[in-house]
Amino acid sequence: MATYSTNTQIVAGKAEVTPGTVLATASADFTTKFTAAELTVDIGSERKKFANGNHSSGISVPGSAAASFKGSCDLASSGSYAVEPDFYKFAKACGHTVVDYKRAISGATASGQKVVNIAGTVTGNFTIGQVVTLKGGVLTENCTVATVGTTSLTMLSNLVNSYTAAGFLYAGQALQPLKAADTSTVSIEAFELQTGVASPVSRKLACGGFAGAMDIKADGIGKSLTVEFDMQGKYASLAEASFANTPVFSGNCTSVGDTLLGTTLTVGGVATTLSKFNLSSGNAVTRIEDGSDASGYLYGIIEKREPVVTCDPLKASATTDNEYAKAIAATTAEIILTTAHFQIRVPNAQTVAPKSANRNGVQSWEKTYECQGNCTSAGAAIDTVLPTEATYEIIHGKRC
Repeated sequence: MATYSTNTQIVAGKAEVTPGTVLATASADFTTKFTAAELTVDIGSERKKFANGNHSSGISVPGSAAASFKGSCDLASSGSYAVEPDFYKFAKACGHTVVDYKRAISGATASGQKVVNIAGTVTGNFTIGQVVTLKGGVLTENCTVATVGTTSLTMLSNLVNSYTAAGFLYAGQALQPLKAADTSTVSIEAFELQTGVASPVSRKLACGGFAGAMDIKADGIGKSLTVEFDMQGKYASLAEASFANTPVFSGNCTSVGDTLLGTTLTVGGVATTLSKFNLSSGNAVTRIEDGSDASGYLYGIIEKREPVVTCDPLKASATTDNEYAKAIAATTAEIILTTAHFQIRVPNAQTVAPKSANRNGVQSWEKTYECQGNCTSAGAAIDTVLPTEATYEIIHGKRC
């Protein structure tokens, strides 16, 4: 009898072209390093009791077939600001749109020298020590900024490649929560491998139409920042997959997740001291019911968003840190969390329900911030880089 190890499961995902049209995955789609991944199916059943003179019942009627996915992965860089991190494909199905922060290279740039001319204003948009990615066609390389000019950047080291005016300098790629992505969905397949076999066949569970909610969190300074997904979709099939048709991991094996070590958090421009952080997308997801589909569902959609940030800063003086007064006055401020490779920005964070806490014998807060619309009383954007509907932004890299 074949047995299947719980420690060798494979989880692969593929963005759906048409929401709810389940797609098969391949090795190219097995790139995200999930831990504690669970793909589960819930098939409904309606029990029937008829008047047969005893307590036995008839055959139950099978109901709808819903699927759920939960998984966690590191908040880890792809190693290039011109390449999306592996978790982005699932983040898109949690209602996010990807925006590139890039500048066109101005004129031809030869290898063996350090100066890169780029379009637009440079001063104030780049910093010394910032890592950027040059990309032109198949050529790409990471560079560290040594000096910032008016229309050019000088890199720390000579360029390896030559770039034409068709190339770009990438500073980052951002996830923005926008309503246009409410019906972005992903197919997910889980493969359970036979144990003790050199070329094992697998049980392939295929599900799709997934939309979900996403958290980015760290539960302590020595803990990695993780991305946690909770997604709702539908069941498609369970079948055998040959060894040749079982995906092989093709992602970044050496990527390491960012942590709170060396991370800064500012609220209203003031640095805070924290040991925990959580950004929750606050998505409420529902499945669209349709009896014409074999599962009873078409796909999942995001019906509501209520994003929040929670953290545990140490208390400061009552003059500068009166969180009760801020909550009563509906005070808002900009939140910026900067890690080694990412930046999370909330342009309009409102303090709600602050609670006094004890962090290792030191007075602290358990703070909750509601991420409100990026909009002033006059209807203009607070953060002019973002649309007014964007309640936060998750940037792989930085803006430029």
